[in-house]
Amino acid sequence: WRMRAGMSHDRRKTKDANVWESGAVDKATNGVLELVHNVTPSTELFGSVAHKTHFATIKDRYSASFGEALPNPDLRPEKAWHYELGLRTEAWEGGQLEFTLFRSNLRDAHNRVDVPGTVCGKYECRQYQNIDRARHQGIELSLEQQFSPAWRAGLAYTYLNSKNRSDPDVKLTGLPRNRLFAHVGWKPHAQWEFLATLEAENGRYDEGVVDGYEQLSGYGIWGLKTIWSPRSDLSI
Repeated sequence: WRMRAGMSHDRRKTKDANVWESGAVDKATNGVLELVHNVTPSTELFGSVAHKTHFATIKDRYSASFGEALPNPDLRPEKAWHYELGLRTEAWEGGQLEFTLFRSNLRDAHNRVDVPGTVCGKYECRQYQNIDRARHQGIELSLEQQFSPAWRAGLAYTYLNSKNRSDPDVKLTGLPRNRLFAHVGWKPHAQWEFLATLEAENGRYDEGVVDGYEQLSGYGIWGLKTIWSPRSDLSI
């Protein structure tokens, strides 16, 4: 058995926000507790509980997005209890497999909503607001395989189910339902490595042009990367 515990405290105060009110002083105490049990020399079970706080960014609180958004200096920090239960194992030679179930219960969750033109000044705009209670839950699955000293590959998939528990009719926007990341690496020389990646996702919701919500189309991004390591402590 192994245990990991941690705690932190953060405080933020806005000194000057130009034409906007500075907003409240934000404080947060966070912590994490994780237990790990080695079932076999190559397999371990783990579970964790964590309390975390996400402070709203300067952009979320003060940016008008060139007239398309309404700032919200009093946007409160998002607080959440996170629960995880999973398994890590070297299922076969060179293969690392990890499976995780997760759930997050949020208070004051951040969500982008439409604001009528009577509030924005002329046209309809958007604003980040707090949602009293929200919930995220899902699964994560990842596989890393080392085929040889020169070749490696990996795959990671996340399924996310989100719900606004305060008002189910108001959807949580900007969150993908399915997300996939894959990579293949080739290292023909100690100083050179070439990496190909694929990122794909779908299931995001956004506010509709007029009313309601629209589900955005999925997309994928291919990437190619070259890593040069002229020294053991330097990579470019």
